[in-house]
Amino acid sequence: MKLSSISTFTNKFEVIENEKPKIILNSMWYDETHLDLKNIDTMTVSSLGEYTLLSTKNSTETKAVVEKMSKSHREVRYDPSTGESSNGESNTYVSTDYSGGDVVLKVLLKMK
Repeated sequence: MKLSSISTFTNKFEVIENEKPKIILNSMWYDETHLDLKNIDTMTVSSLGEYTLLSTKNSTETKAVVEKMSKSHREVRYDPSTGESSNGESNTYVSTDYSGGDVVLKVLLKMK
C-alpha cells in the first residue's frame, strides 16, 4: 500500500488599515509525506465510523510493515512591509530510532 500526502498551509493575519480590513500573508508551508507499507494484513484494524484505523502495537510490528517513508517540510516567509519573500525553515525526514521498542504506526483512512 502506498500513501501520499501533499499539503500547503497559508499563514495569514488581518490588520485594519485606513479603517479597512487588509489580509497580510505571513508565510506558506509546503509538506510532502510518502509512506510505503507491506504486509498490512498483520496490522490491527479498527472501525471508527466512516474511518478505518490501521495500527501496529510496537517497534517490531512497525519495522515489519514500513517499507519506505519520506517527509519534507519547507516554509516560505513573506515580509509584508517590503513584499519580499525568503526561505524559512526546511527539513527532511532522516530515520526512525526503533531502539526504545515503543514506535507504533497509526494510519487513519476515510472510507468513501
